[in-house]
Amino acid sequence: MITARHRTIAVCMGLAALGAGWAVIPRPRELALMRLRDKQFDRALFDYEARYKSGDRSAPTIGALTDIYLQHGDVPKAIALIEEHLKRHPGDEPARRRLGTYYQFAQQPLRYVENLELLLHGKPSEDDLRELSRAYSFFHRPADQVRTLRRLVDHGYARPEDFLDLANLLGALGKTREAADMLTGRKELSGGMAEMLVRLRLDAGQPEEAVATATRAAAAEDDSATARLIAVLAARGQRKAAREMVAALGDRSLRSPELLAQWTQIETGLGETAPAFARLDALAAERKLPCALAEAWLELALRNQRRDRAIGAVVNPVCPMDKTPPWLAEGLLEASIVENRLDAAEKLRGIFGERLVRGRPLLAFEWAMARGDKTAAKTALQAAGEQASTDAVREQVAGHYARLGDLDQALLLAERARSKQTLLDVYY
Repeated sequence: MITARHRTIAVCMGLAALGAGWAVIPRPRELALMRLRDKQFDRALFDYEARYKSGDRSAPTIGALTDIYLQHGDVPKAIALIEEHLKRHPGDEPARRRLGTYYQFAQQPLRYVENLELLLHGKPSEDDLRELSRAYSFFHRPADQVRTLRRLVDHGYARPEDFLDLANLLGALGKTREAADMLTGRKELSGGMAEMLVRLRLDAGQPEEAVATATRAAAAEDDSATARLIAVLAARGQRKAAREMVAALGDRSLRSPELLAQWTQIETGLGETAPAFARLDALAAERKLPCALAEAWLELALRNQRRDRAIGAVVNPVCPMDKTPPWLAEGLLEASIVENRLDAAEKLRGIFGERLVRGRPLLAFEWAMARGDKTAAKTALQAAGEQASTDAVREQVAGHYARLGDLDQALLLAERARSKQTLLDVYY
């Protein structure tokens, strides 16, 4: 028998089942999310835009809607949506970072920079400051980049290269003394900062301070960096101070190819070739000359009329000769001919071949004469006569024809050169 109690239980069970059915039916928010996850972007777009128009400005709705806009390639709408959101919530950092990414997608660098500037209110991160500094550098905004680099310094994020960048920018802005003072305040000048400080002191018209800085830094820097410091001084009108500095380093300068090269260049520039040659020659005699300085040693030997040492280096080389530049090889050949050292001349010929006198017919003539090869000498003179472009050269070639006994050719060239003296020499 169905009693009232049984009917009541049945009604309750029906209501419970109906409630459970409502619980599993997705509501509009869940339905929109399901469609987004299932990549039903068109339906999801319709659902989320409807929610947004109905007044739903929640972060999940904004985020989902911008994602859908991106899926549709509609970056401007995504940007506009987040910009509108940030007007209401200017402190939403994740949204602002997302907006920066969208500005990059849309290739709007200026708005990207403006957005990054807003992100850096308060205590900025090192990465954000560096990104902003790079952006200012790209857009050639040195004053803004200086301000940003100073913030890197103030927050303790700066690296040695940041100080260099800051000093460079200050110098470019005409604030050389300020840049120099900033570097001077550093406990340690590393990573090229000493060289930068020397340049800044020179730019600021403070040569004494520049020399003092370079001298102090040389004790801590390696040979390459010290050589650069000396080169800066020498190139900026401080040759004598640079020479004194490299000389004061003593044996260190003799052992270091970089320092020795600077020493040699400075003395050569000052016209003091004799001591420069003597120093290199002493090292060569002990077989301690760095091969990087062999070219300078041979050039100085010729300039100081020490052809014997230059020729000796050809016959018994201190370093390989095959890398000798053509102009120096020609000078060595001339020295060998003058000193009648055919052994050296032949050795040079064996190293460089005919290219040694290519384009130098007068040198080829002297070489042929030294060997006693008059046929080759006449061939070289013919080439020299054809190439002669001035009366002085024609006069010289005429004299050489006279040496060969070809007076007719000598007179012809002497007449062309209008040289009475050469004509008289040929006749008498």
